[in-house]
Amino acid sequence: MAAKLLQDASSVQGFWNILQEGRSAMTEVPIDRFNVDAFYHPIRDRVDTLDTRGAHFMKADPAAFDAPFFSILRAEGKPLDPQQRGLECMYHAFENAGIPLQKVEGSKTGAYVGSFAKECDTLFTHGPDAPPRYRASGTGSAMLLNRLMSWFYDLRGPSMTIDTACSSSLNALHLSCQSLRSKESTMLLAGCNVILNPDTIMMSLSNLGFLSPDGLCYSFDERANGYPRGVGFGVIVLKTVSQALADNVRLDVDNNDTIRAVIRATHSNQDGKTPGITQPNEVAQALLIRETYEKAGLDPKLTRFFEAHGTGTQIGDTTEATTIDSFFGKLRSPSEPLIIGVVKSNIGHLGGASGLASIIKTVLGLENGIPVDAWNIKFPTENMPWPSKGLRRASVNSFEYGHFRQISGLPW
Repeated sequence: MAAKLLQDASSVQGFWNILQEGRSAMTEVPIDRFNVDAFYHPIRDRVDTLDTRGAHFMKADPAAFDAPFFSILRAEGKPLDPQQRGLECMYHAFENAGIPLQKVEGSKTGAYVGSFAKECDTLFTHGPDAPPRYRASGTGSAMLLNRLMSWFYDLRGPSMTIDTACSSSLNALHLSCQSLRSKESTMLLAGCNVILNPDTIMMSLSNLGFLSPDGLCYSFDERANGYPRGVGFGVIVLKTVSQALADNVRLDVDNNDTIRAVIRATHSNQDGKTPGITQPNEVAQALLIRETYEKAGLDPKLTRFFEAHGTGTQIGDTTEATTIDSFFGKLRSPSEPLIIGVVKSNIGHLGGASGLASIIKTVLGLENGIPVDAWNIKFPTENMPWPSKGLRRASVNSFEYGHFRQISGLPW
């Protein structure tokens, strides 16, 4: 497992520090990313502007990349989509998992990546008079996955880029688990998202009223007014438990697989027809949670933490909170509550990588025995020990603006 997120969250440990300290990593748009003054207007009804000045950015330039290490020539590297630069994050993920690269090369390892918005390619569309020679291989969605994993690491399993908007990386996780269960491959999963240009997806989201004017995400709060965008890469290495245990027997002590959590079930569905394409369906959401637990044969009474999608929008948060209460409310009490977390309140909305950020956060909470709830909401949010002894179980929810969603259940 590895992550390269925003500000001080340039590693998994840095990410956990931000969560533990209850911080938001929001800043005003740095001038080296784009000139926010050229796009900002405080009136939300204006469709040719941004109504927010804040977002969540990496401290380092997301385009900074050790291209020669990954056998990429200078001319080829110039138009490279920063999302493809997640190669470095994947290298760290293998290191963290205790898997030597020689054990990966030529194997049936599969590669699934969740990605949303082709912002780099749009930049070249704005200046078609001098398109770079390697634009197709540098910005294509298929190349994002093929270069990220399969080509450099010589992976021979299935290779697929998933775009279901905000739920992309969790649907990539869902397909990864299915591929593992069918014995098709050993799996690597990645989710990527990078802010590059205000007049691509960011302005479109602002036009729809999705973005928070003050750059903060007040998930499940009366002040909820949308979400800020975020930047980041995340990678998870997946194996079946039996395979990981068997590999631990075969490998030497310095290269044992690190098992950080177990995914018991994943499931996905869609809202169907609702009053509007972006309006959620409470019944479909509840059905997804119920079918996930039934699929795994799990008792939902043992779940004490739920990492929600929580975009900080009035209709979205209200529907999701009502759904969670309808399923878990009768199983919990004020003395033994279900703790709800939302990582977007700390790091913003990472688009296609948002679900994976939620997974990494939840795994860290399971490992450390600390369920981190939502930041900056109007009721007490002090960190506390895990509210039950023995097995720790959590669920992670993610869906997109067309409401194709996915949920995962993780025990530790």
